[in-house]
Amino acid sequence: MNDHNLLPVWDIISQQPVPQPVEADGWRWACNNTHTFCFKSAWELMRSRHNAFQYAQMIWFPSHSPKMAFCLLRALQEKILTKSFLHDIGVSANATCVLCNSSQETISHLFFDCQFSAYLWALCRLKLGLTGTMGTLQEEALLIKEKFKVKVKFTVLARASLSATIWHIWRERNQRIFQL
Repeated sequence: MNDHNLLPVWDIISQQPVPQPVEADGWRWACNNTHTFCFKSAWELMRSRHNAFQYAQMIWFPSHSPKMAFCLLRALQEKILTKSFLHDIGVSANATCVLCNSSQETISHLFFDCQFSAYLWALCRLKLGLTGTMGTLQEEALLIKEKFKVKVKFTVLARASLSATIWHIWRERNQRIFQL
């Protein structure tokens, strides 16, 4: 394509009038309660406001392992790759769960329906004093968040137990797949 063919188009674009705003655009740095300017007030002015992630307290807390927190985050968002997904994109030859060798490995199967994970969940829920059947991972996280609200060591233990259970299921599954 010749550059001379683009010139008429560029002339048309460059000759278009640019609309002028009604009022000037700009930042205004407001002072805080003490009538002083600080970085916090600038940050509050510039940052985007959105709802907090509802599982943030479950995932990020002091003395928590970052790799377990990240694994829990991915699991809660249903972003953990399963063999069924890997099979669908052609990476894996089959989609059978390596933990029980009986069903197709989906997120639901891996964390709830598999005999291996059901055993780990039963132990975890027994130690935490949780009764009833387990729903989804999101429901379990909200249950632990609501039941263990007070900031005591047992709350940290409950949150870490949820995260550790997810991570150990995921780790065992990966060790069996990749024979690490």
